[in-house]
Amino acid sequence: MVKYCIALLLLGFIMVMAQEQAAVPEKTRIAIVGFKEIGEIKRGAGECLAGIMASSIQSEQYQILERSRIQEMVAEKLLTSPSVLKEEEMKEIAKVAQSDAIFVGEIADLYNSFSLSYRLVFADQKVSEVKDTIVDCPHWGKLQEKFRQSLREKGLMAKEEKQIPEPGFGWHGEKLPLGMYCGQERGIYVWGKDGSEMVYVPEGEFYEGNPPQKKVLPAYYIDRYEVTFVQYLNFCQTQKYPHLEKTSWNTRLDHPAVYVSWKDAKAYCEWIGKSLPTASQWEKAARGLDTREYPWPARQEPYPACYSRKEKEGTTPIGSYPEGISQYGCMDMAGNAAEWCEDWAHEVLRLEKVLCGGSWLSPAKAIKVTVRRKQNYAIGLNFTGFRTVVNVFCGQE
Repeated sequence: MVKYCIALLLLGFIMVMAQEQAAVPEKTRIAIVGFKEIGEIKRGAGECLAGIMASSIQSEQYQILERSRIQEMVAEKLLTSPSVLKEEEMKEIAKVAQSDAIFVGEIADLYNSFSLSYRLVFADQKVSEVKDTIVDCPHWGKLQEKFRQSLREKGLMAKEEKQIPEPGFGWHGEKLPLGMYCGQERGIYVWGKDGSEMVYVPEGEFYEGNPPQKKVLPAYYIDRYEVTFVQYLNFCQTQKYPHLEKTSWNTRLDHPAVYVSWKDAKAYCEWIGKSLPTASQWEKAARGLDTREYPWPARQEPYPACYSRKEKEGTTPIGSYPEGISQYGCMDMAGNAAEWCEDWAHEVLRLEKVLCGGSWLSPAKAIKVTVRRKQNYAIGLNFTGFRTVVNVFCGQE
């Protein structure tokens, strides 16, 4: 009798489990083709956005299929059809790939802004497609942010519960300096006067130099991106400050401002109410808390940075290499523009200031976080730019 009861209990348990498993809805399988790149985008930007889509998808409802096979199928299809897939062609590919929907998009660099559009076409008739268009993004980082926001609004990403700190306080519970407020993205701060995005570097130890030695720094905020040409041009026009416009790529609004001397950068900082970083502050923001040589973890070349480029190529838009982000959230800490620091190269002579980060002209070994070069503080060249800091003790009530 006891054995019979146990058997009935086991049978009931198995039936309940089977019903629960049957009640779990099947996930919608999505095949990602990727983004067609239009204009001067040649940095794998489309693949980066496809990666954002693949890694950020709402996993409870959607499943991303293996991409290499999908791309092979699309390549074969495009050999016999126009470069833009029609809805029926997308449904046909989805059917062969045994997916429920197919995702395609386009990204364009429109000289001084980015735009993108995307479509998610479903194979069945329940939902024909999900689509959106994003235009007039001033820089690459903002485009990625808006893309994530769009995916979230369309229900493709899990919604985040935002807990904005109380006015006057930061994401880490600290009291904010006057002129600063929290951005919409967690961990991002905004300096009101020029709209620059900043990140917080807490007080504590870090490794400096080569060989690395421990050092302690107070907390501070540092720009997420290098100061752009549009920000610097606004300063020049507002203050009637002279600036040399040397090349076409230097005048692109979302590129870092170059041909900037240390004196120029210092004048901008005084106008905006911020400071240039010390070389130690710069290195901690770039290196993080370990002894890495580059802002990113160890990897093989090519590195995710703007370096070893030809004269006619010059800089790239800020945030063009999202994989090169530092531990604290700073972009372009290696390459693009070499960045002025507050330090004198020689305390006695006081003719040259320190530059960190290498530039678009530098070889790979010269964009390491520990490499510092010196330059006459009154001379701005086609690779010299800067970013700024706000020290925590400055500007507080």
